[in-house]
Amino acid sequence: MTPSTDFAIDPRTTNCDSDLRLEWPPAKIHLFGPLAPGMELRQPLPITIQQDPAAGFLASDEIFGVYGAGATWDAAQADYLDAFLEFHELLSSAADLPSRALLEHLETYLRRV
Repeated sequence: MTPSTDFAIDPRTTNCDSDLRLEWPPAKIHLFGPLAPGMELRQPLPITIQQDPAAGFLASDEIFGVYGAGATWDAAQADYLDAFLEFHELLSSAADLPSRALLEHLETYLRRV
């Protein structure tokens, strides 16, 4: 008996062509809970993770303008978290009025525990 050949194989999904890229649409996720020892989010923080041809993946928020980049989804998210915590440290050490106001807003999301 001869095997059936009534189906087509899509070569784009079966070869290992280095030019083939799997495109991911941007995804919105919410971060919450502990971020680092002694720091946690008070409320969910929405971020967007998207593919970038140059950086791999980018993670960013629309509230504070913080972003992170990485070769993978997880690496971009980890880089974002590092940048977010560094942004908090930077604002915490600033004395000007706009930075203090931004820190106050940021601390509606982030707190020390």
